[in-house]
Amino acid sequence: MSHKCHAYECDAPVKPEFFMCFKHWRRVPLEMQKRIWQTYRPGQCDDKHITAAYGRAAKDAIRAVAAKERKVIPERDPCLLLYDACAGEEL
Repeated sequence: MSHKCHAYECDAPVKPEFFMCFKHWRRVPLEMQKRIWQTYRPGQCDDKHITAAYGRAAKDAIRAVAAKERKVIPERDPCLLLYDACAGEEL
């Protein structure tokens, strides 16, 4: 299974244990990076079961990078909604 950067509109390939490519990861504020690592569970990208805390941290990081790039993510973006679905939350 291939894995790509989670930044909005980025298709750069990354190892499954990495959340974003280096270019985008360095744009994530340090506190958000810490939240990603604190809530990450090895294998979650394979089994698609994440915690709600990880889902929130991931969406916050994605939005932060998009804002720095002056990109607007639609409110009901399918990629962001997927975090809710994987965490077992309502869509």
